[in-house]
Amino acid sequence: MNYRTVMKACALFAALPLPLALPPLVMSGCAAGAAAPSDSPGAPDSGAPKTTDAGNAPHDSGPSTGSDAGSSGGSSALGPYHTQGAQILDKNNQPHLFRGLDRPSLEWSCSGDQVETDYITMHDVWHANVVRLPLNQDCWINDPTNPSYDSSYEAVVDEQVGWAKAHGMDIILDLHWSDKGSYSVGQACLQNNTNCQQDMADAHSVVFWQQVATKYKNDPSVLFELYNEPRIGGGNPNASSWDTWLNGGMSSGFPVHGMQELYDTVRATGANNLVIIGGLDWSFNLTGLATNHAVTGTNIVYNTHVYNQDGESNWYNNFGQFAATYPIIATEFGDHSGSCSPMINTDFTNYANGGMVAGNAPANKLSWTAWAFYYMASNVCTFPELVNSDQTTPNAMGQVVQAALIAGP
Repeated sequence: MNYRTVMKACALFAALPLPLALPPLVMSGCAAGAAAPSDSPGAPDSGAPKTTDAGNAPHDSGPSTGSDAGSSGGSSALGPYHTQGAQILDKNNQPHLFRGLDRPSLEWSCSGDQVETDYITMHDVWHANVVRLPLNQDCWINDPTNPSYDSSYEAVVDEQVGWAKAHGMDIILDLHWSDKGSYSVGQACLQNNTNCQQDMADAHSVVFWQQVATKYKNDPSVLFELYNEPRIGGGNPNASSWDTWLNGGMSSGFPVHGMQELYDTVRATGANNLVIIGGLDWSFNLTGLATNHAVTGTNIVYNTHVYNQDGESNWYNNFGQFAATYPIIATEFGDHSGSCSPMINTDFTNYANGGMVAGNAPANKLSWTAWAFYYMASNVCTFPELVNSDQTTPNAMGQVVQAALIAGP
């Protein structure tokens, strides 16, 4: 446990209204008043969303009845999970809802800046039962022609998996940034934070999932989110967009590899982990499920991303109705308009619990992870983050999410 871990835990302990039992090493570090190192990490590259066609934007640049086993903190010991109809069931065949937080930085940096105290806070204080970890395929893939490969990246990811499990959470490994099948695109993305969110997966994404699924196929605490925010067809996907999403084709001038291939790649390794599959329109739109575009397979959870520009009146038609047939998770939601408004978080967490929004309620409760457990000083409300500069205590948007996690479904 390094200096930043100790000091964050000390700050957390001091800020809490109720006592929090911290590890002895942390307590001794607080008492000793450890000195700050000279190489404190700097701010990451901006992950601010960029407006795209039709005014839409890359948003971040379930079960019916039954208890959420993580409502009082969660436990990674509930796997292996499997799906049955519209439900996710744990190893005891009890309905399970994933409710947690997104912890970014490993998509825009091959070293990231996560520390173990992040996981302690997310579980012990916020009561998350799952953490979503965005990843970069070019940092992972060991290829002599890949200039972005980082030999330490796999170990860093594995450390996050270990921390999540040690602190009672499952973990979603999310393929967040890709490269159109060109390592030079991926390298420019890491260097300049440009061209980072592509239309869909590419040939290198297939290699990524071959390797990641092989590594974690025997760990039921690990879930695989195949592609962050598909956007073939932009904000108005049509039948051909869904065909490409499912089976591959061309989009924006590069060969797209579809969700069926990514899913089959994971299963070919022998992995039976839950697979999370996002829809089109930056994952918001799942209407292809009604037009024979569902992925063929088992243990699939469909994913939506819900942000302020998507319109609450569109929630039911775009994803809520499909909770009658499939398990649904929202691995991102929030308001990146810059207003710092907690309204979307309030309304969505209510909706995910079966509440009425814009005259409709989802057919079943939804799982979710909230974007983002991170402080982005350069664009505080447009990121949108949930924590203050201490990366521990919730801001106005985060207070809603924290309260929903503590209350449980």
